[in-house]
Amino acid sequence: MAKRKETPKQDLNPDEVNKLLQRIDLDKPGAKEALDALRANAAATLEEYQQIVEDFPIEFAPRFKPVPHQKFSQGLEVLKRLREGDKAAVLAIRSGAEVNYESPGRLTWGNANLDWASGGGIPRARVSQIKGADGFGKTFICLKAAAHTLAAGGSVMWVAVEPFDAKWARICGIPVHYPQDMADKDPSLADYNATNSAGERFVMVVGRTGNEVLQTVVDAVALNIFDLVVIDSITPLISANHLDRKEVGDSTPGGEAMMVNQFCSFTQTAWNSVEAKAHRITSKVYLCQSCNQTFPKKKDHTSCPSLQKGSPKFLETGEVGEPPRTAVLVVSQMRSQGIGASVPIPDDAPSGKGLKHAKSLDLELKGRIRLKANMGSYEEVFGSVVQVVGAKSKVGTADRIAVIEFWTKTMEGYSEAGRYNPMTDLVGTRVTKGKEEVTFEGIAERAGLIRGSGGWYTIGEYRFQGKAALQKYLVENPQVHQALNEAVFEWIGKGG
Repeated sequence: MAKRKETPKQDLNPDEVNKLLQRIDLDKPGAKEALDALRANAAATLEEYQQIVEDFPIEFAPRFKPVPHQKFSQGLEVLKRLREGDKAAVLAIRSGAEVNYESPGRLTWGNANLDWASGGGIPRARVSQIKGADGFGKTFICLKAAAHTLAAGGSVMWVAVEPFDAKWARICGIPVHYPQDMADKDPSLADYNATNSAGERFVMVVGRTGNEVLQTVVDAVALNIFDLVVIDSITPLISANHLDRKEVGDSTPGGEAMMVNQFCSFTQTAWNSVEAKAHRITSKVYLCQSCNQTFPKKKDHTSCPSLQKGSPKFLETGEVGEPPRTAVLVVSQMRSQGIGASVPIPDDAPSGKGLKHAKSLDLELKGRIRLKANMGSYEEVFGSVVQVVGAKSKVGTADRIAVIEFWTKTMEGYSEAGRYNPMTDLVGTRVTKGKEEVTFEGIAERAGLIRGSGGWYTIGEYRFQGKAALQKYLVENPQVHQALNEAVFEWIGKGG
């Protein structure tokens, strides 16, 4: 056995030893005894001091003396009782396990690429913005999102700041009901209203000033009755002060920006109020034991269809508040910020700093390419391919880039108006920008559901040469297409 080389204690560098000693946790069992023994050893080496640091290191994670569970629970109940009464409806004190901020829920855009770029869809209880230059499809995307929300049984409020085209909305899938006077004259319109019950859950808001319409949105958020609120768009909103006291050409510096800033603050306050009432009894109601309907007052129940004889029997119960469900989607246009001199100023969406900081999701549309069909003597535009960039996200991964293809006109053999191209969703597309060619991967390929190689596509054991062959197979086998879509959205929902 080799004899250990002894190093005199005085040869140790005192500064190095002191630095090592500062990293020893003397409160650990055996640490003090080991250090005393090492100091008493005249032949102790620097390696031995380093070893004792490794055996008894200071753990820098904070170590607090925990409050006993029973004491914590009792204290929390006391804190809750101190805020009962009038403030109970606007203030909730709960443990972290009771508040579901981690998963506010999502609404689908109706397009897998958009859902992926936004990290799972439109977040509930958040302000989201979609921006882009004019003609890039912002309203179309919002119409499709509203249509899918209605089809899933949800309710939608559409704030029409800009002119609303009901005919185009119906083509995109929103069953906007015809006015009653028109339905009375035309049986086909009356039949359309009767057979499209989802149209009753689509509400339009048109106001004179921005103050009126934005306050209506705040009130709707506080009532918690809508799944999606779309403001199309926030850019032309004019404050009441500007509209009532000014003439065309007069300026109100910062007036509209301040209005939007306050709107963002009030909207968040409304969500907080709804969250405070969630899972708590908010009001007393009466449940009819015959028809199982609830009423604020017994006298409100005038008749009971399930009752055979006698008067209804009521059970006094409480109405429990629901978590925040409303997602606010704001449409904004990219506009010039001014004329740059030596340094050009990039375009940006207006509406002040309030919206910029309040929004949890920001999608920007850029890089549009028009789709054209050769009609012989002329070319017909029937759709667009647009690049989508997740410019900001507090609810998922930011800076995701995807591409969508949508059709604005029906062309035999090319497109169907008011729809996305499902093949672009699944297997992507190739875009030519000048001399550069960019390929965008489809979501089904990202998820590993479809494998593409050199123009061939594989689903399970089936192989197809080219998109046309794959599309024909999916059209002839809609159950396979449906299964692919469900698998894609499940993959996105898991954070794909």
